[in-house]
Amino acid sequence: MNESILNGVLFFSIFQAILFSLLSFTKKNKSLPDLLIGILFLLLTIQAFFILCIHNNLINGTLIHLPIIITLLYGPLQFLYVYKICSGGMKIKMHELFHFIPFLFFLFIAITYQASVVYIKILAGTSSILGLTYCILTLYILQKHSVNIRNHFSFTEKVNLSWLYKLVFGLIIIWFGVVVLVFLRRIFNFNLSLDWFYITIPLFIFYIGYNGIKQQVIYSFYFDVLGPTNSPVNQEKPISDREGYKKSGLRQIQMQAIYEKMLYAMQSENLFMQSTLSLQELSDLLNIPPHHITQTLNEFSRQNFYDFVNSYRVNEFKKRVDKGDAENFSLLGIAFDCGFNSKSSFNRIFKNTTGLTPSKYRIKHT
Repeated sequence: MNESILNGVLFFSIFQAILFSLLSFTKKNKSLPDLLIGILFLLLTIQAFFILCIHNNLINGTLIHLPIIITLLYGPLQFLYVYKICSGGMKIKMHELFHFIPFLFFLFIAITYQASVVYIKILAGTSSILGLTYCILTLYILQKHSVNIRNHFSFTEKVNLSWLYKLVFGLIIIWFGVVVLVFLRRIFNFNLSLDWFYITIPLFIFYIGYNGIKQQVIYSFYFDVLGPTNSPVNQEKPISDREGYKKSGLRQIQMQAIYEKMLYAMQSENLFMQSTLSLQELSDLLNIPPHHITQTLNEFSRQNFYDFVNSYRVNEFKKRVDKGDAENFSLLGIAFDCGFNSKSSFNRIFKNTTGLTPSKYRIKHT
């Protein structure tokens, strides 16, 4: 790659990283995840700066290994960022600092001793393997989160963290490519330019910055009201795993009463028409602990909160189509009025529930 183009890419990366770092640190009502992502951008700034200096032969010695050493921080920061968003945690716990031991170890060796060929090989291999490992751990947290949000929200838009799924899969592709290149270079002495990797830096900075700045804390009420030990990551279980409910002390007759109370509230007050209805809001309205509502739905009706609320929305949509509202209003307009907040989720939920698309249902029932 032309040196001037590479320098331009790196300068642009530095500019972007500084900008997004400032936006993260000065964000209104910022949370711990905002601080973590701000630190990430600072590290990207430092890394891009040193890569720029190395390519222009401005530094040598131990400092030339710093860009690779810094990559040992990306996995832990990525993991902690996702975990704190999904759990509502507002503090870094002492044991979570152990994630940064590999970085401190290799930094200490680089500063204390003269870097050898063996050190560089181990550093490159460790960085790649840890990068992939943390991506897998992050995917596990995101998968767990996808189950939890259906126990706490009647919608998934803005809380499903789909942008993080895409980011992690992109990182997996890059880390896998790096592992292959390291393997080819160290085992078979096959040299391939890493200039393509530097082009991805500004793309990832922009993608992370654009989505990270917009991201809000999802479970803040758990930390504020219930405490971190009751956060969704620690509290809720998938529908198929009900062993934990045996110790709750909630009897069948109590669940029956809770369920009837929920049905009455949904039918009499049309709560399902609130597009952003959450478990916490229903809990506050009924004065019933959130975990009792979740247990009742999971055990008594074999539903999560998401399916429970959206079943009412689907039924309301069907009623309105059956009585002829579709002659005067669009199907999407009716859907929004019933509580859905996006076309894609409405179409998906309606077809999963009825086996028909909304337009086919309209044709069949009008």
